[in-house]
Order: sequence, then structure tokens, then C-alpha cells
Amino acid sequence: MIRETLILFVVLTSVVLPTISSQLPATDVYKIELDANQQPAVIYFMNDYNVGKYNNQPSFINDTEVLLISEVNDGNTDVIKWNLRYKSYKRLTSTVENEYSPKILNKSSFLVVRQEQDGKTQSLWSYPNDLSNSGSRLFKDFDNIGYFQPLSNFKIALFTLEGENSPLYIGNLRNETTIKISDSVGRCFQKSNKGELIFMEKQKSGKFRIKSYNTINQRIDDSAQGLDGSQDFCLFGPREDLLMAVGPEIFKFNSNSNSWILWQDLAKFGILNITRISSLDNTLLIVNNRP
Repeated sequence: MIRETLILFVVLTSVVLPTISSQLPATDVYKIELDANQQPAVIYFMNDYNVGKYNNQPSFINDTEVLLISEVNDGNTDVIKWNLRYKSYKRLTSTVENEYSPKILNKSSFLVVRQEQDGKTQSLWSYPNDLSNSGSRLFKDFDNIGYFQPLSNFKIALFTLEGENSPLYIGNLRNETTIKISDSVGRCFQKSNKGELIFMEKQKSGKFRIKSYNTINQRIDDSAQGLDGSQDFCLFGPREDLLMAVGPEIFKFNSNSNSWILWQDLAKFGILNITRISSLDNTLLIVNNRP
């Protein structure tokens, strides 16, 4: 029998994420359905159960289910699963630790970054989708994981903090070995339809370039200059167009002109400070920071 809530009592004892004692920002998550002309047709406010608190990092499981993080209790974040069809949600974790960045790995498990009770250790955890047990820690040699991106059933990209740097590793879940592919990257990752990792690499100028990494031949290719004022992007549609946002505006990268073109302005919907975008087919998930 599937349990509605996974209660975890494991306490481990070493940081991009807010500490347990810090004030989390008030953020909202919106679902936006686009019409045939790629204009907003339906906008749905997803966190009416948690207004004025932290709701962030949505990621699609499939076309009807989404994982996201919510501050259900003051200062504590847990994983929520949303059913877009029925507009209902289920709380998957209820822990004294903070969970962040939930993403589906496969049919049997999902992954999170877990901030332990010391407020410093950030580790990668795997939890069963059926909530049948309390999960397990992965890559035990890494206690500084900020973000990640599953690339296959056994390959995963790991953003880590090492002093002032944020190196990117590709980890093997089968034997927990890792290889470094970049010394300084941004927080956002996407997996392309070809299985490549799309990421942002920080240049000496402080600006970011969007690049792709082929996990087979380990080749890194340059894709685009990142949009100033943003570190978040997503791949949209069958052509996997690059989208980035600044304030209320979403821009699409035009490879022919090698420039960012204004695609959507959501200010008229009260969405003024977009910090994250996820997409699947003609549906967008938008995170908006409240003033």
C-alpha cells in the first residue's frame, strides 16, 4: 500500500541553497498552456495551498505530473507531486531536513538535493516513487552538491561548490565514479532529446555561455551567449529552442541572427520576476519571485 507521506528520520552530519535558519523568498509557480500560435491560452496558479511562501524548482515527470519544492512548514522545504489534470497535489516528503531540486530518475525513483541538519552538508538522495522506504544517499564522497541533472539511468551531472568555484562533474551511479568537465558553471541544466547535457559555463568576463556536452564522445560544443541578467534557461518545443527570462519577459534564441528575441511578456498577468522556466510540449512552468 502506497503511503501518502514519506517520513524520514535519518540524520547525517558539510552551499548555493538557503540555510535552515535563513529566510526563504516568497515564490509562486504558474502553469501556462500555449495555443497554436504559442500565446498564453490558460494560466493556472499552482500554489494556492502555500501562498506567500517558497515554491520552486518544478520539473515534469510526464505531461500530467510535476515535482516541485514547497515550504510547507516555516523554513522547511519538502517535495510535492502535482497532478496537472486534476489540479491536486500530494506531499512526498516530510522531513526535518530540507529537500531541493526534485527530478525524476526513472520509473522507480526520484532524486533530490538534501540539506542536512547542520545547514552545510548538501548531498544527493534517491527516494522510491512508491514511497516504500526512506531512500538512500548517493555519491557519499560529495557533501557539497548544489544542483544535478539525470542524463540516463546511471549517468548524472553534478554541480558542486568548491570554494568560490562551481565545478561540473559527470557521475556514474553504478560505481559512484566522477569526471570533471568544467571548472565553473551556472545552476541550470537541461537534457536534450539526443541525451546531451546543456549547461551554462562561466567565462573570465563573468558572463555565461550555453554549451552542450556529449556523454558518448565527451565533446563540448558552444551553443550561444547567455542572456545578461539570467542564469536559467530551458529547451522548448520539438526544435528545442533556447528560452531565457529577465523580469517579466521571456526571450527565445534565434540561431540565424545569433541573438535573443522577445518571445513573451507576462507582465500583464502579474508575473514580473521570472526566475525559472520548465517546458514540456506547449506547457510552461514558471517560477515568479514576489516583490
